[in-house]
Amino acid sequence: MKKYTNYEHYRRYKSMINRCYNKNHTYYYNYGGRGITVCDEWKNDYQKFCDWANSSGYKEGLTLDRIDNNKGYSPENCRWATRKEQGRNQRTNVKITINGETKLMCEWAEISGISEGNISKRIKRGWSNKDLLKPLKETNHYIKHNGERHTIVEWSKILSIPYTTISQRVAKGLQPFENHDDIRKEKARQATSKKIRQYDLNGNFIQEWSSIVEASRHYNMVAPSISGNLRGKTKTAGGYVWKYV
Repeated sequence: MKKYTNYEHYRRYKSMINRCYNKNHTYYYNYGGRGITVCDEWKNDYQKFCDWANSSGYKEGLTLDRIDNNKGYSPENCRWATRKEQGRNQRTNVKITINGETKLMCEWAEISGISEGNISKRIKRGWSNKDLLKPLKETNHYIKHNGERHTIVEWSKILSIPYTTISQRVAKGLQPFENHDDIRKEKARQATSKKIRQYDLNGNFIQEWSSIVEASRHYNMVAPSISGNLRGKTKTAGGYVWKYV
C-alpha cells in the first residue's frame, strides 16, 4: 500500500483541528461553532489519524468527508470522497421536486445544464418548480415592474429594451429594470455634455464647444441634428461638420 507523505495528511489534520477548535478560523462557525469536534483518538495523537488515512482508501485528489454532517470527525464517521461527492453531502444542499421526482439542486443542475446559482435565484424569485430548469425562452416567466406584470417579450416591446438585455440580467440574478430610466438619462446627459469641434465643409477647424447643447443654442439649432452628425447618421448639420473631441 502506498504511504502518503506526512505533510499531506498533517495539512488536512491541522485544518480539521483548526475548523473545530480555533475560534478565529474563517469557518469555525460552521464546525466548532455548532458543536462539531474531533474524536479524542485523533485529537490527541496525529499518528492515529495518519494511520487511519493510509488504511482507509486515501488517494490523491480526495478530500476528508464526514458521512453525517451533524456528527464530528472520527473513524466511524469519516471517509475519503471526491469534491463532487463531498459537495452533494453538504447540509446546505437543497432538495427540489420536479414532476414528482426529488433530487438535490446540484443533481438537477447537472441534468439540465443550468447552474445551481441560477436555479437558486429562480427559486428566490418565486418561479414554479416546473419552470426552474427551462431556458428563459421556453418559460412563461412574468416580471413585475411598477405595478405591471408582463413577460420578457412584452417588456422588451413596452420599454424598447432588447430581449437579450432583459433575459441576460434575469439569468445573472440582476433586477432587469433597476435604475434603467436613470441609466438612459445619464447616457443621454453624457452624450450631450461631451466637448465637440466644428469644421467647415472643407475640413477646416472653426471652433471647439463644451457640449452639443452649447453649440445648438448658439446657432439656434435642435441638438439632435448635431448629435446625428456626430454619430454618422448625416453628412452635415447646419452646414457644418461636427466631431467629438
